Amino acid sequence: MEEDQKKNGEELLTARILTPENAKIFRGTYNLLHILVKDEGLYRGVFAVQAFPVSRPRQFIFLYYYDFQDRQREIGMIENLDSFPPESRSLVLESLAKYYFAYEIETIHNI
Repeated sequence: MEEDQKKNGEELLTARILTPENAKIFRGTYNLLHILVKDEGLYRGVFAVQAFPVSRPRQFIFLYYYDFQDRQREIGMIENLDSFPPESRSLVLESLAKYYFAYEIETIHNI
């Protein structure tokens, strides 16, 4: 079984499913998004990314953080954001709004 899970000496990657039972999402130090994963620990400075932002904006949301070598690391995936409490949902939606923020030019008055 263990040999089936390895390919070229590396374990195959699988997404951890984050649920309200195994993950607590909250605003922490410096107003940043934090997540406490049951039996694993605390992740600080978390940000959210949608797998399908147009077709399924509230499903399949991945949470990431940056490690000490400034590499992006995946914490896990929220299958359905609506399964989380309202406060957690609003924090994730706020993180998504920051991640996908883009300026929009509405008018050019002069060149």
